[in-house]
Amino acid sequence: MDNIDISFVIPAYNCAEYIEEAVFSIINLGLDNYEIVVVDDSSTDNTVEVLKKMQVDAMRILCSAKKGVSAARNTGIKNARGRFISFMDGDDECLKKSFRTAYNLLLNKDIDGIYIGIPEFCDSSMVPFKKQPKLNFNVQNKVYSLFASEIFATVQSLIIKREVFERVGYFSEDLDIAEDFDLYVRLFSACSIDVLNNQYGFRYRQNPNSLMNSKDSEDKLIRGSRFIVEKINSYDFNDKKLNKKREILASLKFLDLISNIARNGNKIGARKLLGEFCFSTPRINFKILKRVAKIITII
Repeated sequence: MDNIDISFVIPAYNCAEYIEEAVFSIINLGLDNYEIVVVDDSSTDNTVEVLKKMQVDAMRILCSAKKGVSAARNTGIKNARGRFISFMDGDDECLKKSFRTAYNLLLNKDIDGIYIGIPEFCDSSMVPFKKQPKLNFNVQNKVYSLFASEIFATVQSLIIKREVFERVGYFSEDLDIAEDFDLYVRLFSACSIDVLNNQYGFRYRQNPNSLMNSKDSEDKLIRGSRFIVEKINSYDFNDKKLNKKREILASLKFLDLISNIARNGNKIGARKLLGEFCFSTPRINFKILKRVAKIITII
């Protein structure tokens, strides 16, 4: 059946402990015409067995050679049959009210997609943290807001027309970190994307086994950080004043990534990245010093 309204793409790798909760959070949205496409990225635990035991009619399980989260998402998109695509990771959860609000808006507007809202950060048991970041997105200049915001735009907050990927391209498979940042730059530059401020888009689990927490991830984190800096520094806003701000924006975004890594529990990786930042940053201002001081209190 190809007349499906929306496909939920879930890349899965060793998330047997949480995958049921992720899938049921989608089922509990109460949609009528949807599918769930899970792409298992060569898990070494029993993720696939857990999924098969669930016996969800709307779910398809695709198995692929281990190529990383970007390749898994691309496989899901290319095999999806829905008019719209939404993303969920195997250890996160949808928020029904936020999703339904955004989805109804998308269905009634002539736009390419919608950013549902920021993540609600939770511990490994899905208990929300008391302190949550806030998003104040300038909808008039989305790329600038993407660069300037302390919040990293995550694809779990996105509902997008499937056809858009033919226009802007798919996830960059050579990126393990910042692949969603890269996609949002292209989407905000070329597509009509609405942004919903002041609400949570989904629940993000602090998973001790995630890439952000991996002891072997430092090289990938540094490569992703450098990519972000290069992306911002090379972006042309077609505005002289904004172009002059690129270097500071790049430095602040680098620090935001370090902060996110530290909050996820990988303090060793955060310290290494902070050292990389201090040696490579040519310009320092008060805002940067303030952000560095904030990170030091975390790590």
